[in-house]
Amino acid sequence: MKFKTLDRSKAKDAMEEWRNLFRLYNGEKLPDVNEDYLIIRKKLTQFFNEAEVELVGSKKEKYNFDVSMGVKLYEYLNSLDGFNIRVASNDEFWYYLSLKVAPDLVTKRYNEHSDEHFYKKNVRVWFSTLWWYIHLSWQGDLESTKKLLLEDRFNTDTILNLAERPGRNGTYIDIDREIMKTYGTLNDVQLEKARSRVGGVNNVFRLLMHLHTAKSIVLEPLLYDGGINGYVTSLFKDAQIEM
Repeated sequence: MKFKTLDRSKAKDAMEEWRNLFRLYNGEKLPDVNEDYLIIRKKLTQFFNEAEVELVGSKKEKYNFDVSMGVKLYEYLNSLDGFNIRVASNDEFWYYLSLKVAPDLVTKRYNEHSDEHFYKKNVRVWFSTLWWYIHLSWQGDLESTKKLLLEDRFNTDTILNLAERPGRNGTYIDIDREIMKTYGTLNDVQLEKARSRVGGVNNVFRLLMHLHTAKSIVLEPLLYDGGINGYVTSLFKDAQIEM
């Protein structure tokens, strides 16, 4: 399959077109796309509806919704012929998906037409953020990854700090996955001590990612003594988290 893209200039125009279309039809009419993308649109709508059903009784509605939607999106896109990491790294692919294929879903998720979730801020484009959050948290299979991400310690702030803040030297995928795994398996005592030391549930993971960003600027993480495990362990020690 040949994946369509929108450059930033055309994305800006498409954003305005979507606003006008929504104003006239209240989300009932969507931009015209070809048959392949009609199939993708139908699948994304199905995933969105399924994720909403899974929210019943959820304490963290928006976060759990994003995880459910993200897992489905990740599995589906990866199953499409021709989809790969190069496509996923192309912001213009996500602009097209957001503004031409399923702009109604982005609008429903945020209950607004915020440009940054469609195209304006690359790291905040919703579909892209979901795919990368799952990819950077990957634990070998979908079930294990989803189980990890639904731990109480993870929330929308985790998405912000993992998927929306790439390091200055790029993304170290295997290191991000190891950070998520190690943080996700801290016991309650370790986590509570860390939280009390840094002043809140969200500050622990944020601190780890800040340390990772700073440390990776002055040394090569993949050459660290002890490899990836050694490097990640050093981050937790730097954050004074008992291991």
